[in-house]
Amino acid sequence: LALDPGMLRPMISNWEWVAHLLGHRIRRQMRMPDIAPDERRKFEEILDYPGVLDAMEEARAPLDAAVVIPLQIALHGQRLSWFSTIATIGTPQDVTLDEIRIESLFPADEETARAARAFSAKE
Repeated sequence: LALDPGMLRPMISNWEWVAHLLGHRIRRQMRMPDIAPDERRKFEEILDYPGVLDAMEEARAPLDAAVVIPLQIALHGQRLSWFSTIATIGTPQDVTLDEIRIESLFPADEETARAARAFSAKE
């Protein structure tokens, strides 16, 4: 969603940074020996989105510190700052758990936390 020009990309104000980190994460996933062919095709499609490879080559984000991905979204005149983490199952007891990845977004500042609480209260 973050790299697709028809989805979140136009709202992400630090898109080049995000594309750099996500692009390299995708490349690491593609090097996994058990990657499914349809997953590889999807990753290749994502890397072909306009500007993704260019953002990856600029190397503006430190890859060795990419535990979290900072995400800044401009929406309705407001800047929301999030950080994203992805958890994976390290040593699964069940082979089907091996491919599960859980991505979570957390507010990175008080303004974003207030906006998230206000949004949750509306639901």
